Amino acid sequence: MYHSETKDYVKASIREDMNLENGNIRVLICTNVAGMGVNFRGVQQIIHYGLPRDMDTFVQQMGRAGRDGTLSHEIILMKMIGSHLKTVEPFLLNLCKNTEQCRHKLLCDAYLCKHEQIIPKHNCCDICELQCSCGSVDCHVKHPLLRDTGKLDDEEESRHQMNTDISDDDKRILRLQLECLQSNLKDESDDMFSTLSDSAIDDIMINCSVILKPADVLIYATCWAYPVAVQVCEILNNVIGDRDLSESEGEEVAGLE
Repeated sequence: MYHSETKDYVKASIREDMNLENGNIRVLICTNVAGMGVNFRGVQQIIHYGLPRDMDTFVQQMGRAGRDGTLSHEIILMKMIGSHLKTVEPFLLNLCKNTEQCRHKLLCDAYLCKHEQIIPKHNCCDICELQCSCGSVDCHVKHPLLRDTGKLDDEEESRHQMNTDISDDDKRILRLQLECLQSNLKDESDDMFSTLSDSAIDDIMINCSVILKPADVLIYATCWAYPVAVQVCEILNNVIGDRDLSESEGEEVAGLE
């Protein structure tokens, strides 16, 4: 992880490895700090976990990939509802919510730049990819994160159809136990990614009826650490029951290689 609280020697080690042609790091979780005076080699995938507030920050984050001219991908993971969207710049929000116009054009419009259509279209954005008819082998080859979305939607729908009746008393107990876990984690580590934030607890309380396993904690709450997600599920299991704690970490952390 590369953020403002990361130790300087760790940052130096990450920078050294990321500038090697055959470095060991394959996934780097980072904040804007990784874009300040840093030029990592060979980055071809950017995944936004949520939206920044302004377009400039978004472009800076997106610009970390493809600096060597290699075709790169940028994926945005976000919830289309929530109070946090009220603080996002309209241009950026429109860029993400749009389902009809070329995203590259919208990006150019935001900066009053001339837009030139990228050819072939499937190399432009997910909107243009659907319109491409070049017939090449790569045409309509979706990014792995965009495959089988129908299956994911069906699973999501079935989760929300669950009718888990959680009493107010259970909710109070659940929040108290999560706050105790939060306090214990703060005592054990000063790493912000290994703790449980107030917003994460709120997310867990809202989605507790559909959180069935540790991987769900990573999806529904702002929680980064799998061991913390396991502890959250143990608490949910003790208070509510019917949680699956048998899965292994390697099987569920986003499938990254």
